[in-house]
Amino acid sequence: MTKAKRRFWKRSAISMLMFLTSVPHIDAHSIEIGDSRDSVIADIGEPGGFMASGDMETLFYKRGTVMLERGKVISVQIRSAEKQKQIEAEKLQALDDEREAKDRARKAHIEKGRAEKRRLLESEEFKSLPPHERLAQWRSFQHTYPDVSIEEILKTEGREARGADTEEVTARIGKLEQQILEVQKKRRLTPNNRLRRRYSRERREMEEELSSLRLRQEEIQKSTTP
Repeated sequence: MTKAKRRFWKRSAISMLMFLTSVPHIDAHSIEIGDSRDSVIADIGEPGGFMASGDMETLFYKRGTVMLERGKVISVQIRSAEKQKQIEAEKLQALDDEREAKDRARKAHIEKGRAEKRRLLESEEFKSLPPHERLAQWRSFQHTYPDVSIEEILKTEGREARGADTEEVTARIGKLEQQILEVQKKRRLTPNNRLRRRYSRERREMEEELSSLRLRQEEIQKSTTP
């Protein structure tokens, strides 16, 4: 087979898929090898699509194809009405089976998520985790089981995580403020210029961290305000 013919048959297959759903229905036919293109159309109607290359042509119908060479039929692949009905029924059944399988899988996934939710809520080990870790696990749970509701749990865990943040930030702010006072005192008391420069640098670094923590503290307070 030449390259041109191979390209023709490849394009023919693609075109058949494109036109198969919109082509006319054929109840019966009496097409025979050697019939002309006009007799084919007179027998089963206009094709839904066709592909021609040189002397070769393929006519596409809902129930199959008719191939011609130099205007004469060389191959007829037309299914019977009964066979076409069987194929269509099988396709519909396959779609129904697929929908049912997806529905069963979804329900099973939801049940699995509900069981995991109960396990986490009853687990003493899980309850003992830091608030941020519990919140992270619940968010991961929500991503894995989007159909299992945990909105109230997320709100509660979020409040606890923010509360832990507040305690941590407040404690760090207090510690930094004390350290800044100590560094300032050391700087005032030392006559050594090198040490004075070092204490000044340490104070600036602590003040920068303190400023950042105070901003974080404000953000937490805003997030907890109704």
